[in-house]
Amino acid sequence: MTPNPLHLPYLFAIALGWLTFASADFISLGENGQLQGIIEPSTVEGMIQLKSPLAAEPLLIKKDTVTSLKFSSKKSTVKLPHRIRLKNGDQMPIEIASFSNQQLNFASPWSPSHTLEKSLIDSITLGPSEDNILYSGPKIKEWSLTEGCILLKDAIRFAGAGNASWQVSKLPSRHIISWTLSEKPDANFKIIIASDEKNPYAAENSGYSLTANQETLQLTRNSKAGKTKTYLLNDQKFLSQEKSNQSLLFQLYVDQDQRTLQLLINGKIIRNVIIDPAQTGEIPTGINYHVVCNGGRKNTYLRNFSISEWNHNGLASVSEKRVSTKTDMLYDVESNHCSGDLVSISKGAKKKITFSNPHTPAPIELPLESAAIFYFSGDTTTPNESILIRMFGAGTLHVKDYQLKDGMVHAIHSIMGELSIPVSFVEEITRS
Repeated sequence: MTPNPLHLPYLFAIALGWLTFASADFISLGENGQLQGIIEPSTVEGMIQLKSPLAAEPLLIKKDTVTSLKFSSKKSTVKLPHRIRLKNGDQMPIEIASFSNQQLNFASPWSPSHTLEKSLIDSITLGPSEDNILYSGPKIKEWSLTEGCILLKDAIRFAGAGNASWQVSKLPSRHIISWTLSEKPDANFKIIIASDEKNPYAAENSGYSLTANQETLQLTRNSKAGKTKTYLLNDQKFLSQEKSNQSLLFQLYVDQDQRTLQLLINGKIIRNVIIDPAQTGEIPTGINYHVVCNGGRKNTYLRNFSISEWNHNGLASVSEKRVSTKTDMLYDVESNHCSGDLVSISKGAKKKITFSNPHTPAPIELPLESAAIFYFSGDTTTPNESILIRMFGAGTLHVKDYQLKDGMVHAIHSIMGELSIPVSFVEEITRS
């Protein structure tokens, strides 16, 4: 039977029903609501097909009305040991095969073989690109909610002012906190993290709070001793530039031993090293997490809240700010660095790096595992494409358009070229 295009009565019933089905995919239509079911390829050009328990027949939705697709029904991840960042800011986990003649050969989660010119690569980070996940949620019965919050199967919906709280017994000293805000990500949102206080408002006296609204992005250190508040980050520009996005992915890297933090939003580094000065007091033990949100008249969703171990053995090296964009830079795991030119990375199980340095008579040679990060010469750009493909495992790729066909996402990337990514590796497709 031929599927019918989606009509408004269907949309109204499904968008307002807020029913949750096991292993559902989600289609967001912006202010027109959200659909859930199983996303399937459509034989009709310009359409996306959704199989829903609420409809007798598969539904056809115009692709240009879709603001985001979230795939939850099928998940695949491949743990790869390295991470590549392209000149346009896109990144993904990879495994280096070799480097020679100014070309990098590598495997991605979905393909065993890619080749890229060095001039298209911004950096390669060596070390685990997949960190051990300690918690993934939000999960029903684990979070305490006030009026104004609704806990769905995989998200907390803030219909107005409200707060949600969660408690964890113990965290490693180096960990990553990650979450996504979607639908109306520029609402007045605050997350109070690593706090010793059980009350969300008392927590502002002990811990960190990250505030995001239409104009401001602030990371605040709250302490009982000395100054009540110390602003570790106060950015008035970034969110105003990003507010057109339908979702914001926050990643906060915490190193309690070094008293440093790093913040990324949608894969972009906001601050590489944020120092918590000693005079702010002892680091909180990381017991309580409180989310406070005023979503206004529209809904804001907190999704994909997770806490992971930060395993990278070259922590300090990766935290270092690059010295120059005029030459290649090599940082090792001891934070030693040199400038010059990457000559080669050998093939085989025990790879060796050859790196030329103008201050040494012969090129430097060292095992690949001794390196922490490569920075490559040349300036970076920003993506012009309006569609973001986010993959399981923290990969992000911007493309101009996409097609769903035979279980694959087909697209053309400005640097990677033609892409055919299995849907099982894709977490979300978002249109800004």
